[in-house]
Amino acid sequence: MNIAQYQIGQCVLDCQTMCLVRNGNSCKLSAKVFELLILFLSNEQHIVSRQQAIEIIWLENEGVGKRGFTNAIWSLRKSFKELGVDEEIFLTLPKVGYELSLTVSIITQPQTNDISQPAFKRALKFKRLLAIAIVFAMLVIIVWLSYQANAPKQEQPDIALKTVFNNAAHTNITNFEGIEEHPAISHDGKRMAFQWLSEGKKGKLYIQDLENNANPLHYISMGTGSDAAPAWSHSDESLAYVQLDENNNCQVRVFHFLTKNDVFIDNDCYYLPFMRVVTWSNNNDNSLVYAKKVNDGTALFRYDFSNGDITQITFPTGNSVDFAPHWSKDNKTLAFIRTKNALQAELILQTEDLTHQLILKNKVSILDFDWDIEENNIYVNYAENGKYLLKKISLETKDEVLISDRGLPSIITYKQNSKELFLSSHLTKEYIAQIMFDSNKIVRKISSSSRDLYGRYVTGSGDIIFLSNRSENWSLWLNNKFRSVNISKELGNATVPAVSPNGKYFAVNINSHEQTDNQNALYIGNMENGHLEQISTSGLTTDNVSWSNDGNVIFFYASTEQNTGVYSLDVSSKLIKQLSTQGEHYAIEGDDGKLFVSIKNRNGIWLLDPKTQTTTLVIDDLAAYDYAAFYWQNGLLYYLHRDPQADQVIRVNADSSKSVMVSFPPNTIKKSFGISPAAGNSIIATLKLTNEADIFSVQVP
Repeated sequence: MNIAQYQIGQCVLDCQTMCLVRNGNSCKLSAKVFELLILFLSNEQHIVSRQQAIEIIWLENEGVGKRGFTNAIWSLRKSFKELGVDEEIFLTLPKVGYELSLTVSIITQPQTNDISQPAFKRALKFKRLLAIAIVFAMLVIIVWLSYQANAPKQEQPDIALKTVFNNAAHTNITNFEGIEEHPAISHDGKRMAFQWLSEGKKGKLYIQDLENNANPLHYISMGTGSDAAPAWSHSDESLAYVQLDENNNCQVRVFHFLTKNDVFIDNDCYYLPFMRVVTWSNNNDNSLVYAKKVNDGTALFRYDFSNGDITQITFPTGNSVDFAPHWSKDNKTLAFIRTKNALQAELILQTEDLTHQLILKNKVSILDFDWDIEENNIYVNYAENGKYLLKKISLETKDEVLISDRGLPSIITYKQNSKELFLSSHLTKEYIAQIMFDSNKIVRKISSSSRDLYGRYVTGSGDIIFLSNRSENWSLWLNNKFRSVNISKELGNATVPAVSPNGKYFAVNINSHEQTDNQNALYIGNMENGHLEQISTSGLTTDNVSWSNDGNVIFFYASTEQNTGVYSLDVSSKLIKQLSTQGEHYAIEGDDGKLFVSIKNRNGIWLLDPKTQTTTLVIDDLAAYDYAAFYWQNGLLYYLHRDPQADQVIRVNADSSKSVMVSFPPNTIKKSFGISPAAGNSIIATLKLTNEADIFSVQVP
């Protein structure tokens, strides 16, 4: 007799019917997909390699099996998601395969059977419907239903809002393999433009007919670049978007549907995945507003189609980034998001006289928003207490309504005629891994249902310190292979830490609850006793900390109204010196006292001579958004290189040649601080479990 049922996380797998069941809803699996899931359940640690699946499930047919395996993994993720499971189903194990990450238990005890034997494969395919006695299966289902009925209910968190809607229904609009992002609804409500980014390919723009789902997608991308951030003109006759080349150089372009012309507007626009950066006038097709780089920050500019004039219309100071522009109904008030540093974001209304009104302030992250200009409501998703919330905020009454707190939402768009929100929701979660360069094997992994980011190896103890939202803040946690402990004392929201070379101390910026000015405070922590000491930085807002090779100096980035650059802090004397003034963003020390630095909004790594404050480009293929993904170890430079085919950790050898140390599928390594050094010829990396996002609609209250 085969196994009647498995408990897989919150779902039950009924082997008789090949169905996944949860809360009375079921999803039927195809034969091959079912067989693959059984193989995961039967294997030790629930790990299956691509080659094993091809040999057992696809009977060594390489051509069919390679594609079949990829499709089956995607189908299983989709099936669990359709049943409302938000947890990540599979961990991607580079160079190995996949690991089923949900807890598994057997409801009906099996007789001994080896899935690797041909007889069992034939039984899976031809005899599964006869394998289980009907009466026994009914008893199992009755027991399971009884358990569900008596299971303790989860307590819901208290949320201080006028009205709470925690269970807003999410309806799938797209369900393709890969990432569907940037939903943009035409003003007549009939079409949706979006970006589709599948593995190993550049992002391209498509249009979906919202009135007839049977109609095929309309492909509209032009050129060889990656296209993103579509925005409909007021008349729905044109679509603005940004295009990025292989070096992430950004152009604003406009595609005109009637003439099929694709028109260049401007260079040096600012874009990070997945950021809204373009909008049109609300009453005509005469102007665009878009995010554009200025020095070491980003401002919003307006393009006038009548004369080609380009005018700056927001004026951030220092390294602030303005994005997600939206006009009011009368086109006189501009709303946008401004990020000041890693822990401070604001939602701003700016009037014609440049007066500012803050709708949201001092948030760790504001992802996106849209403006219902008819009823004067803002729909916004942002981080609060370690979760991402989707809210409606009335600009008239300031009332707040929670619409959703599930998943990881990104770009949101309001559809006026049906009062729906369209949003892209990501399945991506992260885990931290220590990977050996010689074997490319993962020798240590930190994973949870929460988001764990940017591990740092502790010399001596072998512990890993990392950033996580397991508590109500982005806190620092220390993992000693057996358990993880919160070490930032609930002081507030922390940024990425830096560990001293001897492993005895760490430095971190924390937006403390005790700070009245909401600036980051710099702390030095003691690894042995957990003591945290706040360090005076003479009013500078610090960010992107690192240590000198001897552990006597902390380097950090700071911005003033005059300039931005790298500073040094002598740990003993607390003396602060400014080392650069040209937007240098992150610094590490080489062997000769010179600093390797990245520069805000620019690709590459530079060698900075602090004595002369001159910089020399040494690496040109570090992406601007990976500004801290490089380090110096044993006299050699390591950095993260990305292209459409792979994420690679590169070592620059003594003779200036380059060696690929480890390679991952594209967009696997988390951006910004994705890699750091570890002992024994290994690396610590923050890896994404999967690259999957679908577009949903949510009916708003």
